[in-house]
Amino acid sequence: MDYTGTENLLRLLMIEKNLSPGLRDAINEKATKFLDDLTNDVGRFLCSREGLVDEKQSEDDIRTLVQCVPTALSKDEGGNLPVFNALYLGCISRIPMLIEEGMKHNVGGEGMRGGLLSEDPEDGESLLLKMISWNSNDNWDVCCLDAIKRLREMGFIEKEDINKYNLLWESCKICKESNSKRFNYFADWDPSELKVQRDGKSLLHLCAIFMSWDISEFQLTLSATLRHYPHELGLLLLKNAEGHTPFQVAREQLGEQGSWKMIKKCLDESNGGSVILERDPETNMYPFLSAAVGDDTSELDLVYYFVRRNPLTLLSEHCNDNTTTSSTDMLCSQKRKK
Repeated sequence: MDYTGTENLLRLLMIEKNLSPGLRDAINEKATKFLDDLTNDVGRFLCSREGLVDEKQSEDDIRTLVQCVPTALSKDEGGNLPVFNALYLGCISRIPMLIEEGMKHNVGGEGMRGGLLSEDPEDGESLLLKMISWNSNDNWDVCCLDAIKRLREMGFIEKEDINKYNLLWESCKICKESNSKRFNYFADWDPSELKVQRDGKSLLHLCAIFMSWDISEFQLTLSATLRHYPHELGLLLLKNAEGHTPFQVAREQLGEQGSWKMIKKCLDESNGGSVILERDPETNMYPFLSAAVGDDTSELDLVYYFVRRNPLTLLSEHCNDNTTTSSTDMLCSQKRKK
C-alpha cells in the first residue's frame, strides 16, 4: 500500500515550526479538521483487536494516539467506551492507561474517573471497576490484579471503594481459582470489610447461605477471616442480625458432617491456626475457648478440634492457672474424668 501522503505530511510537520506564521496557521487549521475527521476511525481502532490486542502497538503508541485524538476515547459507534472493549477483548493491561487518559478528558462524565465508574452499556448496571474485580476468566486473574494495583498506585482506586462498591463480594461471588487473588488483595487491603454486615449479614454469613450451591465462596472467605481474625476464630461465631453464626448457617446448608468437614479443611490449611493456639493478649484467654461459652454459640466441635491439635500444652496450662474461666474448668474436669 502506498503511504506517500502520510510520509509527506510527516515531513511537512517536521519543518512546520520554521515556516511563516500565515502558513503555520493554515496548516494548523487543516490539521485540526483532519484530526476531528479521524475521530470515528480512531475510535473504531481503539475498540478493535487490531488496535488493542496487536502487540505491534505499544502502550506508548496507543497513548500518543489518544492524546492526539482524545474524543475517540468517548464512545464507539455502538455506544461502548474503548476501555470496556479493552476488557471484553482481554486487553486488561491497556485499562490503566486508558483510564488515566480518560481522566484528562472527563470520559464517562463528571466523577466517573475516566470511565472506571461507568456502567456496562450491555446491562446498564455493572461498573467497570466491579467487572475487573469479578471477571472469572481463568486467564485474566493476574492481569486484572495487576490492573487493579496500577489503578491504585495511580490514585484511581481508593480504600473506601472496597466498601462503597462491595468489592469483596464482587471478587468472591463467582469464586473460582481465577479471582481468588483479587479477593485476597482486597481483604488484605482492608480486613475490616470482612466484618461489615450488609442487610444484617457479614460476607461469611452470605457465603454460608449459598453453600449448598457452591462451597468455594465460603472456603475463600473463611480462609481470609481466619488469616485476619484468628483470635476471633475467623468470625465463625459472629452473630448476624437474627442471632445466627456462620457456623450455624453452614450446618443448616450442608448438614453437620458436611459443613464440619469443609470447615476443618480450612482450619487445617489456615495460616492463622497457630495464632488461635495462643493467648489473646487482651482477654488472657485462648481464643478457641470462646466457642464453649454461651448456649447459642456453643460449638464444641471447634473446641475439641483445637484440643486435639495441642492437648497437653493447652489443657495442662489451663488446669494450673488460677485465673481460668468456667469454660476452662469444664474442659479440665473432662480431662480428669477421662
